[in-house]
Amino acid sequence: MVNPDGYVVTNTVCVRPSKEVLLVNALYRHGRALVEKNELAAKDLDAYVGRIGDTAVFTGRSRGSAPTRRLLAQVAPATADITSAPAVSAAVTAVLSPVDGNAALVKLQRAGLPAIEVGPAADPASESSLLILGFGRDEASDGSVRYVVRHRAVEVLGRTGTNRFGVDGEVGPDSRGGPVVDKSGRLVAILDTDTSDPNEPVRDLITTATINRLLDEGKVEPRLGVVDEAFRAALADYFAGRYSQAVGAFDAVLRQDSAHTAARLYRARAQERLGRDGDAVENSADWLLYLLSAAGGVLIIAGTTQVRRLYLHTSVSTSGDGRRAET
Repeated sequence: MVNPDGYVVTNTVCVRPSKEVLLVNALYRHGRALVEKNELAAKDLDAYVGRIGDTAVFTGRSRGSAPTRRLLAQVAPATADITSAPAVSAAVTAVLSPVDGNAALVKLQRAGLPAIEVGPAADPASESSLLILGFGRDEASDGSVRYVVRHRAVEVLGRTGTNRFGVDGEVGPDSRGGPVVDKSGRLVAILDTDTSDPNEPVRDLITTATINRLLDEGKVEPRLGVVDEAFRAALADYFAGRYSQAVGAFDAVLRQDSAHTAARLYRARAQERLGRDGDAVENSADWLLYLLSAAGGVLIIAGTTQVRRLYLHTSVSTSGDGRRAET
């Protein structure tokens, strides 16, 4: 979230997937359903998708019709397959093609959201330390799936095989489009896939130079909201050891946003430190770990409506009788 009015930066491939990407996703969903019904061995899933991919077509409700796409978003943590509140509708307002940046600007139909500060348009230095954030699946015992924000400290490796900057770690395939922040909690990049690696890890960086170009195209100014600025000011007091001021500053944040969980948490910590140490103790904790709440996360879900059928056709060399499978 780069603007509290609901503007989000993510990957073009995630919100404007090609027909080929839609088909592959549908085939894997179909294949996993077969695995769950014990009609396909899990070890054969990749081979199955590869075998039928060339003769399958992903359509709308009727053969030959195009799928209708719908975009939804949730502020973390997010629950899978929700199409009503707390999910909100979203729309793509500007895009850079996959070969020209692979970044997209999305507008959520909701305002007053926590935003991240966009850092300067400078390339990251090799061996510099950054923090990557992204969503990961969290499966409950009842079978429900949530997506929660994960983070990992990484170092910049330099150029990857895609000629983009890369980092030495990842937090999983669902983190694509997630923020990469510096030690001040400023956005310096978003995550993308390293397509030069056969395993396609999510460790390539789409840097702020590209992000700023996207924002210029979408005519959106990156900025923090009033609550974001107040929260950062309160954190500054906290980490400077000014605990009495921090308590009052976090109270001011909570008066503006009573649901601000991070402000409530750090107010309690500031009160505890004030009672134990007074105001004279410098807090040596790293800002980086405590600005995760400022970096936050928004899960963008490219869903489909009027998309129910996956037609799987046999190849020309066979009898030609198509077979149809529900997805």
